[in-house]
Amino acid sequence: MAGPRPVVLSGPSGAGKSTLLNRLLNDFEGAFGFSVSHTTRNPRPGESNGKAAVQAVQAKNQICILDIDMQGVKSIKKTDLNPIYISIQPPSIEVLEKRLRDRKTESEESLQKRLRAAREDIEISKEPGLFDAIILNDDLEVAYGQLKDSLSEVGVRHSSDYYFVSREVMQKGIDNGEFIETAVFSGNMYGTRYVDPE
Repeated sequence: MAGPRPVVLSGPSGAGKSTLLNRLLNDFEGAFGFSVSHTTRNPRPGESNGKAAVQAVQAKNQICILDIDMQGVKSIKKTDLNPIYISIQPPSIEVLEKRLRDRKTESEESLQKRLRAAREDIEISKEPGLFDAIILNDDLEVAYGQLKDSLSEVGVRHSSDYYFVSREVMQKGIDNGEFIETAVFSGNMYGTRYVDPE
């Protein structure tokens, strides 16, 4: 499949996925795209709506983010999408419950349902090989750094070098002549550095 490898983000409601994702999208504008749950045309033979949506994002040379539940993770494992799997988890059920209660958007019944689902999610996420990285979101700054590091480290292991720098840092490197060539593609900045083989 052409284009950058997709990234699957999963975790229980209240773990902080949306907050981390929004920050990633803001800091690296244009580098990421979202898969939609369906397309308007019927799938081609051997293609699902989800796969077509991922390919549409990849065609723009963006990293496709799939924010899905545990059932979705297991479904994607059966495809050839070959994403990087990252689980965002709360530090504990107690912390998660406090976060959900502080939102004041849930009825007690709905809250208990989310907590049951979260317990199951946390247990399943421990299955060996299910996720490339598990991030405990106890501190937003630390978790955000771990998310960026996880994308970079896992990407390198799978031959997708996701090295994240902000547009400002990249521009500074270009201005300082650190690159032998630079380019802007689909709103993203790229540069090639000369590395001494010694």
